[in-house]
Amino acid sequence: MQKILTIPEAEKEYDEYLATGNEFVSIPSITKEGKVEVANVILDKTNSLIDFRGNNLIEPIISVDNEIINLKPIRYRYENSWIPVFTYNGAKIEVTIKIITPKGYKGFVYGITVKNITSSDIYIECGVQGIWEESASTVFHTQKICATKDIFLHTWTNSIMFELKNMTVLAAMAISGDDDPDLYYDKEHMRYKVSNKKKLNGHEEKTFYYYYSVNMEQDGAGTTNIDLRRRGGYNLYEIETRWLQEHRVKLENKLLEDRVNRNIFFSYFYSVAYTLDTEEQVLLTSKSHKYYVSAAFWGRDSLLWSFPAVCLIDKNEARKILLTCFSRYLRNAGIHSLYINGSVLYPGFELDELAAYVIALDEYIEWTGDNEIMNIKKIRQGLLYILDVLHKWYSPECGLYRTELDPSDDPVTYPYLIYDNVLVWKALSFLFKYGYASKEHIDNLETSIKKYGIVEGPFGKMYAWSTDCNGNYEIYDDPPGSLALISYYGFCSSNDDVYINTVRWIYSPENKYYFKTEKFDGTGCIHTPFPWLMSICNYLLVYKDDKKIKMIENLELDNGFACESFDGETGIVKTGNAFATCAGFFGYTLAKVLSIK
Repeated sequence: MQKILTIPEAEKEYDEYLATGNEFVSIPSITKEGKVEVANVILDKTNSLIDFRGNNLIEPIISVDNEIINLKPIRYRYENSWIPVFTYNGAKIEVTIKIITPKGYKGFVYGITVKNITSSDIYIECGVQGIWEESASTVFHTQKICATKDIFLHTWTNSIMFELKNMTVLAAMAISGDDDPDLYYDKEHMRYKVSNKKKLNGHEEKTFYYYYSVNMEQDGAGTTNIDLRRRGGYNLYEIETRWLQEHRVKLENKLLEDRVNRNIFFSYFYSVAYTLDTEEQVLLTSKSHKYYVSAAFWGRDSLLWSFPAVCLIDKNEARKILLTCFSRYLRNAGIHSLYINGSVLYPGFELDELAAYVIALDEYIEWTGDNEIMNIKKIRQGLLYILDVLHKWYSPECGLYRTELDPSDDPVTYPYLIYDNVLVWKALSFLFKYGYASKEHIDNLETSIKKYGIVEGPFGKMYAWSTDCNGNYEIYDDPPGSLALISYYGFCSSNDDVYINTVRWIYSPENKYYFKTEKFDGTGCIHTPFPWLMSICNYLLVYKDDKKIKMIENLELDNGFACESFDGETGIVKTGNAFATCAGFFGYTLAKVLSIK
């Protein structure tokens, strides 16, 4: 097989962005000043992210006694690890901005609190304004949508309306506020403004809420906006706050607790989505256009990386994810990458992606004790189908399973990957308990892995990366599917000499993709020759290492969010911004290592 690689471009100029969202709408591009550049939804009928975008799609506007206030300098933080909060302190006013994205709602709230810090009365105008410059569709890469954009006053619901039309309406967004705000729009420049005028007495403060709702067309967006306004911005803020507090992970290490929860929430809301048009659950690598292969399904990413984090905070959602996988995505289980509807996007067979379905099922039952899920017809039928596909990739002559692509999604040198076969061993060991596999076959697979997979290395006997079972093998490792994890999956003890030699090689200069600088270290691979965040997680899942935990405290990554790889000198993202499924793996690893309360 010719090794044609599809590798990411390294980050050249990095800008910090914040992100938030819920299962229906995501806001992946929030500037440090509190401006929103992109808000998106998932459409089943287009199999893609559809967004509304502009350099100033949403920006706050505040004037005091007819003088516009320049909200600089402004500081930002995350409240409850997910709600972006921006604060400004001026000569006459203090301003607090919160972007509220309550779970279960097709929209979000932009809340602005203005406090008069003088003893005199002041007259203020507070509001939001912006320009809808364009819309784009994203599957992997982002493409501008050649469609009609319209902006108008939706008089029935008293809201400014964006509507994107291409033969039929694709999506709509409605904007309004409390207290009968002034509504302005400019059709030629696609500009809008929603604002309120108010007298503030000395030391008085007032919060203004502006509502952004999405739906399939104008009436749905408008009436959804009405519903948000009826519920009220403060109540929606309370709903989101309550959910975040009830689902957050509490750790003994308070320094990392916020980072853990921010990444788990990011993974929860960006690697799982509900479509705007069918309201069905879909799974994807990321709902951010910043990730280089976003808005697509990978069985490995969804089930081995983000799924454990969902199990940790929401077992009901975890159950839904399994049922979605065993229905929407099963027919192409093991194929490299799928569209969100389950059809093939990027062909090629990956053994780890096929085994992931069973391993996630095992993990779910271990976390929840919900053995009843094994009695569901689509689960039973799905397991039989997976075993049938698995059988097609089995080689009786050597007792191992073949693959075409490795965990980096690149062509393999030799067809039998030891890590992948360990995943199959793990999956079959689980299935044996339910009568789907024989103990003899599992034992034979273990014997074959050790027979063909253990070779002489720089530090003694170690596990090879791949083999052809004819005497040829490859010493190598891949962070998204590392040999360091075979102990984590129970194949061997962490004290086993062969395993210890393998891990020692992975994290040593003998591995040409091992990177170590004064501040950071980690391993990369051919796909991305920079230190991967996952390489640190892989080690920590087996060996608790205080030095590596301290290193994580100093990694900036993608403004605190997980990324594929980072710069070994600065700790800032190098490839794979906004990597939502990795964020789940990262958050789960730290939660597990740092003692979940």
